Amino acid sequence: MELRVALARCRPVSSRQILIVGCLPNGQLSGASCRRSLPHAEKRHMNLYHCQIDIHHAAKALAFAEAVEQWMEYLKGRDAIKSWRLLRRKLNLASDNHRDFLLEVEFENLGQLDQAFRILGEHDEEVKRLYANVNALISDNDLGLYRPFPDPERAERMALI
Repeated sequence: MELRVALARCRPVSSRQILIVGCLPNGQLSGASCRRSLPHAEKRHMNLYHCQIDIHHAAKALAFAEAVEQWMEYLKGRDAIKSWRLLRRKLNLASDNHRDFLLEVEFENLGQLDQAFRILGEHDEEVKRLYANVNALISDNDLGLYRPFPDPERAERMALI
């Protein structure tokens, strides 16, 4: 369907989303929600757990996405993460150092990250099942923990000793 730009307009839905409304050729209104960047003054200082992931060749991408959604929403429901998103490489445009999927998980602070790891360590059947459903589909991954920069601490290295 083609959306006529002449009638398109945006209005806030929440502090992180906007609603784009436009007119289709048949005259009906159409809308789509999308994320927007927060103005600099509103930006939150989140820690970002960045996971580059390849799944097994026999694994189905949609099954992987569903398993990730179930696991992340479980963690979010327990307030162990703030938000998450799963992305997939487009048109195979990436260097050899990049993997097929990118999972970004936001944490308000390192205490929340610690809570997510404590949940993983619970001897709970649902936690084991949700985690295993994701982990069984992964062949390779690279992980990193990032922070907004420059940040309030402005420290490159810290040590207790």
